[in-house]
Amino acid sequence: MKIKDKIKKALEKVQDSIVTLVIDAIVVAVAHQLLPFLSSADEIGGRVKFFILTVLFLLIFTVLLIMKKAIHRYAFHITKENAIMEYQRDKIVLYQKFSCYTTLVKARKIHTRKTWFSNEKFKFRAQTEGFYIKPYKKIGYDNEYYIVFPRDYKFHEPIEFETKFWGENKNCRYENFYWVDIECPMDLLVIEVRLPRECCTGTIKKKVFFKHEEAQGSTVEVETFDGVYTWEIENPKLNWSYVLEWEWSKPEKERIMKNRKM
Repeated sequence: MKIKDKIKKALEKVQDSIVTLVIDAIVVAVAHQLLPFLSSADEIGGRVKFFILTVLFLLIFTVLLIMKKAIHRYAFHITKENAIMEYQRDKIVLYQKFSCYTTLVKARKIHTRKTWFSNEKFKFRAQTEGFYIKPYKKIGYDNEYYIVFPRDYKFHEPIEFETKFWGENKNCRYENFYWVDIECPMDLLVIEVRLPRECCTGTIKKKVFFKHEEAQGSTVEVETFDGVYTWEIENPKLNWSYVLEWEWSKPEKERIMKNRKM
């Protein structure tokens, strides 16, 4: 990472810390002003006093909630993600390793999504002790989960964990690419694909785009490929997609077409 990028990240952390301290100070100051009001024996009746307190509390809570959402739009910041796709013909294995921190006061889980074919079996497991996978909901081919931490992690406290996904490919529906979407701020993304050498040709494409491949700013680069390729991306763009795409060798393409079942 370049020196200016390191300085930028450090300043962002300082800014987040200052904002959190300011919000905490606001809460303390408001409480300090309200306590004398509650304990005073003035002419305002108990019910009126309770009503005013409730309205003020709801107003302050709403304002602080809006502030935190505006400042911390994303609950997590990924410092590094390693994503590895291993093609084994009738099975696909995905390994992921995350280093991250939360921008919230504390966090106990992080959301993730896995897409797989409805007529093929799959498993998704946490590989780090104390962490586990909790199913959330399923929409079509999309399976949403929470990765639950063993305890609460506090603001900017480092979190590291690994996951593993096994997906059957007996019907040969897996396509010739591996795709990663950037859904929260990230410092470094490392994508790696592993295929048997006899399954692919000698080139691989690195694609970067926003929503679709024809969008303005999209790029495509072609590199040599011997079945294993690693792509490192510093500061990947939010909401953009990073794709490694290869061509099947003629024997593998024939095998796929012969055994494919939709």
